[in-house]
Amino acid sequence: MKLDLKHYPFIDNIHVKETRIVKSKNNIYELYYKNTRFHWEDTQSKSSLYELYPQIQLAKGDCICTGLGFLLRESFLLQNKNVTSVTVLENNLDVIEIQNQLNPFIMSQLNIIFTDANSYKGSCDTLLLDHWQDYDNHNLLIKIKKCCKNIKHTTLFWWDIIKDYSYQEYNILRNEFKTLPKLTHEQYKEYLDVRL
Repeated sequence: MKLDLKHYPFIDNIHVKETRIVKSKNNIYELYYKNTRFHWEDTQSKSSLYELYPQIQLAKGDCICTGLGFLLRESFLLQNKNVTSVTVLENNLDVIEIQNQLNPFIMSQLNIIFTDANSYKGSCDTLLLDHWQDYDNHNLLIKIKKCCKNIKHTTLFWWDIIKDYSYQEYNILRNEFKTLPKLTHEQYKEYLDVRL
């Protein structure tokens, strides 16, 4: 699946209550809540979008995503013909309002639920997780286990799993997280080296 960049969401300087997006230098935009940076994106290289490519390509059916951020994943999930619906769990009303202002058309196609993803209970076909900040792998796996227990799903994937784990480590994780997709070594390498 080739990503059509005409669906890339609009990113600009904006400030809503305690949350803001600022252009820091060149083409780098950063999303802050209070004084903590939660996301960044280089709008020229689209580096964060590259990291989300496996989630976008592997998704199918009804999808639940955690964390709204810049709408990168969500805007391209809407273009995936294998995806039926996209629900986003977001616990920051400011981020929801920011995206309603910047990207109203994309937002109108999503089901946004204001909730804490760590305690939400539901079901979907594909569960795509990306709602943590400043994590270590041990604590991250605890959060993922909790989400997997609370949200019934058939396929699981999370942000940066490809970058954080070798192919062998990924396959060991599949023993613990049975809904991670089975990937060939070639697919894994493709996701690691993906370019638009």
